Amino acid sequence: MASYIFTLGFHEDFIIRRLMNSKASKGERIIVFTVSPVSGASEKAFKNLEAFCATTGLSRPELVEIKVSGREFIEIVYDIISVLKDLEEPIIADLSGGMRILVIATYIGVEMSRKRSIVYVAQESGQGEEYKIDIEEMRILSKEYSEEKMRILKEIAENPGTTIREIAEKIKRSEKTVTTHINDLKKDRLVTSKGRTQNLYITKLGEIKNKIEKHRKTIMPTVISENIEQ
Repeated sequence: MASYIFTLGFHEDFIIRRLMNSKASKGERIIVFTVSPVSGASEKAFKNLEAFCATTGLSRPELVEIKVSGREFIEIVYDIISVLKDLEEPIIADLSGGMRILVIATYIGVEMSRKRSIVYVAQESGQGEEYKIDIEEMRILSKEYSEEKMRILKEIAENPGTTIREIAEKIKRSEKTVTTHINDLKKDRLVTSKGRTQNLYITKLGEIKNKIEKHRKTIMPTVISENIEQ
């Protein structure tokens, strides 16, 4: 059973599209965040959504009003997390509507919930090109890995099709140790293996992680040097 969350502005069209495209089923919770106090246009949009859900046999959507005016951002995020903590995984979120502050707070709330989540965002007010964000991928990109794991990832990136034995010889570690690291990298979808000899290849996510690490190593010495000079 999935859980659905949305940020609502003046239109419900994108919510209905997401529920249809994701094949939402009866019994799955539908949470709609909107800014308090609710505007007349938002109230009308929510009623249209209620009518759609009633007609199609989906669960009645739950409207959650979030007060944003005059509050600290972390308070807004906390209110959202308080709702998300009770939802079943995976969470399917479409943040294509609503105020930007609410959208940002909801995205951060989803990330901080540590639940399996997919987020969708359209370019403009639920229209135009749509982007799918795998929250787990974002967590992996920000995750800290040991220097040895990152060296192995670099070796695979620079030598597509390499093997565990070749890597072990290159970094002067046992095949058992390298295998353990490889299994961790596979689990995080940074590396994949193919063929009878289990040749190793870096994934698209792994390529980006490797590039981020290169940038970090380039930037950090500069920052340290600047701090010393000051």
